[in-house]
Amino acid sequence: MSPADLRRLNLKHFERVLARTTDPAERAKIARFIVEEHAKPDGDYPAWAVGGPH
Repeated sequence: MSPADLRRLNLKHFERVLARTTDPAERAKIARFIVEEHAKPDGDYPAWAVGGPH
């Protein structure tokens, strides 16, 4: 799995969680996760998560 694949899956997950919650504090927290995920450089994903050496 490439960093782009992992990013796409993480964003999809965060969007689903965001759609399920109505708590303003939780929505703000999830929205920050989404912004952080968009900004995360490929090198910040751990090797084990993207198929590299463990």
